[in-house]
Amino acid sequence: RVHFGLESGSDTVLDFTAKGVTAAEQLEGCLKIKDAGISCSVYVMPGLGGGRWSGLHAVETAELLSRAAPDFVRLRSLEIFPKTGLAAAVERGDFVEATEEQVVREIRILVEQTEAPCRMVSDSASNLLDVNGRLPEDRDRMLSVIDEFLELSPREKLAFSLESRLRSFYGQYGGLTDDIMTAVAPYLTNGRIDISYGSDEQIEASVRLIRSKLMP
Repeated sequence: RVHFGLESGSDTVLDFTAKGVTAAEQLEGCLKIKDAGISCSVYVMPGLGGGRWSGLHAVETAELLSRAAPDFVRLRSLEIFPKTGLAAAVERGDFVEATEEQVVREIRILVEQTEAPCRMVSDSASNLLDVNGRLPEDRDRMLSVIDEFLELSPREKLAFSLESRLRSFYGQYGGLTDDIMTAVAPYLTNGRIDISYGSDEQIEASVRLIRSKLMP
């Protein structure tokens, strides 16, 4: 099996992120791998288009996946780490990070519009939702998982995000660091998430802290 980072099927996004390859070249690579009788596993990065190209990134990536028909599509939602080119672009105002809801909607487009048999795998701590299954057989079930989240109120989405990130961190490290424990202590009641208190900004800051320490 060959694994490689497709990241996006949009030339606009690939050019902005200096990927060094076009969508057509990535398609050619997928098809050559399959023609050689080797299993093809690609990594796609929801959020890489930022807020500006969120929809374009998702739609054109689904189009490329439909043509390439890789055996596996592995979701790796974008995380921006310090001292990277993308972090510098954020500081300059050249890149505005997509919201978690935008990223989830991108994944919905990927599930809904990828018209090729493949297995879509959400096996990264950077992903908010566990969206796993085989297309097209599991499409409806996968969409229902996404829609259940999208139907939550904004405050419920925050609670979901905080709980999901805590679960991911605990799963990776077996416990919480002191700074994370301090940040989330106001939102824990008898070991359960309770965001009755605290502003959206404070809770989002706690989520961001946890995400910054997760291994993708």
